[in-house]
Amino acid sequence: MSPRLVLIRHGETDANARQLYVGSTDPELNRRGVRQAAALRRTMRRHKIHHVYASDRRRALQSARLIFPEHTLAVRTALREIHFGVIEGLSHRQCLVKHRRVYKEWLASSFRRPVPGGERMADFRKRVLRSLGRLLSL
Repeated sequence: MSPRLVLIRHGETDANARQLYVGSTDPELNRRGVRQAAALRRTMRRHKIHHVYASDRRRALQSARLIFPEHTLAVRTALREIHFGVIEGLSHRQCLVKHRRVYKEWLASSFRRPVPGGERMADFRKRVLRSLGRLLSL
């Protein structure tokens, strides 16, 4: 059987539960997120895991440590979520109030222009794909 790459999203944070744009901010898991990670740990025990990588964000590190407690965790900052600039930490409704024009333009063409102060979607994509490529070549 050839190796497989399994991508796992972190468990829930309070910011996720409130539906906020959270990329570069660094919340930790909430109780539900901890339970989600514990449930996934039971599922993942059935699989042979060789390596575990995570971004350096608390939510990702906590999730990885809870899901794979017996593995050494390799931290890769390049796996971080996109930085949302001026809408970081805001909800959809808050974005419409505080940054309406910029937000609507970004929603309509997120691959062409970043939110002010944010990371370009193309740069985010390139960063993550480059990192995954390195991991797959190890």
